[in-house]
Amino acid sequence: MILTWKLHFEFVNSKAEDVKTFKIMDSHGVMEQGTAEVKVQTMVWDLPINVLPTHPLQIGRGLSMPATMSIVV
Repeated sequence: MILTWKLHFEFVNSKAEDVKTFKIMDSHGVMEQGTAEVKVQTMVWDLPINVLPTHPLQIGRGLSMPATMSIVV
């Protein structure tokens, strides 16, 4: 069994001229409403993560706490 990890990013871009808004005026003031559909371009980026094993003493040093485990060879 193999377990893999990754960070998944999705970036959505659009042009400023493609985003149009409409102003609706009534007795309560002005409301601005956007369009229901906007042309977008999506970019997907997957960043793999490698998780490596370590010695229990290293974990204790990284957490700034005393180590309670030891390995005898």
